[in-house]
Amino acid sequence: MNLGRTLVACGALLASACMMNGPSRTATGQLYTSGNPTYDSFFHDVHQQQVDAAGWGDDKKGAHRSLVGVLELTPDAPDVTIVQATHEAASKVAKQPGSVKLDVDGTTAHVVASGGASDGGALFRAIEDTTHGELERGKRLHAVTPKLDALSNQATVLEGRVKADFDKNGVTKENEVAGELMSSTDVILKLKAHAESEAREADDFVADLERALETASEASAAKQVARHASGKKKGDKSDASSASAPTKPSSPTGDQPPPTPKAAPATPPPPKPADTGEVFTP
Repeated sequence: MNLGRTLVACGALLASACMMNGPSRTATGQLYTSGNPTYDSFFHDVHQQQVDAAGWGDDKKGAHRSLVGVLELTPDAPDVTIVQATHEAASKVAKQPGSVKLDVDGTTAHVVASGGASDGGALFRAIEDTTHGELERGKRLHAVTPKLDALSNQATVLEGRVKADFDKNGVTKENEVAGELMSSTDVILKLKAHAESEAREADDFVADLERALETASEASAAKQVARHASGKKKGDKSDASSASAPTKPSSPTGDQPPPTPKAAPATPPPPKPADTGEVFTP
């Protein structure tokens, strides 16, 4: 009899061990139900966060749709490609760096052109629409973090209660629910990291668009400065050459150089004193 009970207990442990070692329903993105309303409400909320996260990629494409369309890029164009193409397109209408700016107020964006910059038309409207979309997307993603933190705290509380709440259902059910709670905690951590990363990308994208417009026509302005400096150097060299050229003295006759003055005659040496025959004694 004791042997039979031992075998049953071992079988239950082996079954729960296999269940915990294999992928749980929560880990594979499926909705798990335990039969307990409190736990099932938690699992439902975790699953809903998974469903929402699956659409984050489409949300990003939707936010970029206006701008990639005007720039004639593919829907999945990388952020850096969109920003660079925006900079080049804006440089065609900006007369000088800083003449086109992107003003952001909350989730509202407006392109301001000044300093003789021409009307960007469809380009400016697309920039405004895409910026607004990214600001809204970033706002939603930032709001996900506190929700996930609350779910993480709830999972900790439920993990401490699972034994008491499912003791009457047997060890297999208890281990099953505990395994799903552990998987939920892991899923929540990954979702939080993903949401924070997506939110940073949205914020960085808007900041990059602002810089792309502010520096529009920067390259052409630099070329103009270089050409001006090059022309000035050429002018200075020509002036310096003319200024350093020696001036020929004018000839009194107009044809022949002036005569070279004759050297003065040398002074004759003094005469030698006469020999008196005296010898100098010191």
